[in-house]
Order: sequence, then structure tokens, then C-alpha cells
Amino acid sequence: MATATKFIKFDGYGIDLEGFVGKWFTPSVGARLGWKGLKNKTEELGKVTQQYIHADALWNISNAFSGYKETRFWDVIPYASFGGLIVKDDYEWAGGVGILNDFRLGGRVDLFVDVNVLISKGKQYKRTDRFAAPFTATAGLIFNLGKTGFYRHTSVTPVVVPVPFTTEQYNALKAKVAALEAENAALKDKIAQLEARKPEVIVKEGKSIITPATLYFDFDKTTLSEREKAHLEYFINNLPEDAAVEINGYADKTGNAAYNEKLAQRRADAVKAIVEKAGVKVAVCEGKGVTEAFGKAFKNRVATVKVAE
Repeated sequence: MATATKFIKFDGYGIDLEGFVGKWFTPSVGARLGWKGLKNKTEELGKVTQQYIHADALWNISNAFSGYKETRFWDVIPYASFGGLIVKDDYEWAGGVGILNDFRLGGRVDLFVDVNVLISKGKQYKRTDRFAAPFTATAGLIFNLGKTGFYRHTSVTPVVVPVPFTTEQYNALKAKVAALEAENAALKDKIAQLEARKPEVIVKEGKSIITPATLYFDFDKTTLSEREKAHLEYFINNLPEDAAVEINGYADKTGNAAYNEKLAQRRADAVKAIVEKAGVKVAVCEGKGVTEAFGKAFKNRVATVKVAE
């Protein structure tokens, strides 16, 4: 058997007084706490006073579907309500739905028109077989406290547009690149030449030595460091018996050419003195002067020692 839902009949119009405090968490979602006071008249109780203490979940469909705009004049905000209803000291749960219409008057003050319906069981009206559904419409003011809007956040990194090169700057960079490429090609050729060179190896009576030996000097010096002396000593100790050596001295092109000619000879003589002191015969001792054969400048401050032919 089907039954129809029955509602308590309210007689005429009553007074509605409301107050709220709330917050928007996003431009579309918010919540508020409220109190509603109603005065009306029913057949069962006559004049009654209702108090409804509730919480509402708000959804701003204007921002949800049209995008947030702080200066929009009219926002339509449906909401759902739930709370406790008190009628003549009797208490029960109640709920409802409504639409809040928010009209912007300024940055801090809005006008609102709120229409809603509240539904509860009718036991407070002495009719447990019926529901109470009073309809209310309220107008008032909204006061916006604290921050009054939202700021759009973006994680997009702004694009930096470079300033175009001038013709002079472009040509200068192009020339620099060409010079670097030429230098790189020359270095590759030098490496290939060095890799292709095979050191001369002399083997006699169980001894072997790679010749020539290259001894490096510091800038403008004619004395060997302890490390280079050790290098020369190793060379002498591995010479074949009765071998004679040829010594050539060199200088880099830094400074005066005549001075460098003498510097090259002095370096050859310094090596000769050590070799002869070790009892080795010197067949040739000659200063070759300035050279670039060994690459960078510091590599040309040398003396070479090899077995004389």
C-alpha cells in the first residue's frame, strides 16, 4: 500500500532572523556556521518559535563554471545545511537546502538574498506522522573581513626572449669559432705525428735504453732540478759500455734572440758536466738556440741526450 508524505501546515507568514560566520577555502568551495530564528503559527501548537543552529557547505557555481572574478556583481551559491532544531525546548536534527545570492556592493560589503527550505520530523509539532518544511527568504548584508580575494598561482617560468646579436657581434663570434676549430685541427695533427713517432731503442749486452732523453729546465735556468738529474742518471746507468753521447741544448723564443742562443749552449754545457763526471764520453755538445719543435714554450727549455752515431 502506497502512502503520501504529509507536511505540517504553517498558517500565514512569520519572522526570520539569521546570522552567519564563514570562510571561502577556494573561490568555489566554502563553509559557514549559522543561527536561524523563526516565528510562525501551526494548527497543533499555535504560535511557535524555532531556533536552528547549523553548518552549511557552500558551492559558488558562478566561480566554478565561469572562473573566479573578484569584481563580479552577482554570485549564485547553492548550499546544503545540517544542524539542530529547537522548538519550545524540544530538540531534533534537521537539514535543508538553499540558494545564496551574493550582490557585490564594494570590496568589504555585499548584499545577499538567501532562499531556503528546512526539513525536520514533525515530533516537535506533536505530529510524528508528518514533516515540517518551513520556507524562508532572508535579505541582509555580508561583511568581508581580512583577505577579500584570491590570487591566481602559476608555476610557469616566464620566457626570457634574448636580445638579437648585432652583425658585428655575430661576425666576431664566427671568427672566434673558426680560429678555435683551426687550433683544434692543428692539435689533432700534432697528436697524430707524435703517436706515429717510434722511439729509437738500442740493445747491447743485455742493456736497453730509449734515446734521446729529454731534460727540462725552468725559465731562464741552466741547472737541472733533482727530478731531471734522476732522469739523466737513469739514462747514464743504462748506456751501453763505451758509448759516447750527443748533447743538444735549446731555448724558447721568449726574450732576446742573442741571449737565448747563449742560454741554449749553457744548458748543453751543464748537462755535459754531469755526463762527463759520470765517466761517459761526450762526442757532441752544441747549443741549438731557439726552437719551437717541442710545442708550447716551456717544452722548448730543454737539452736532449742521445747515443752518438
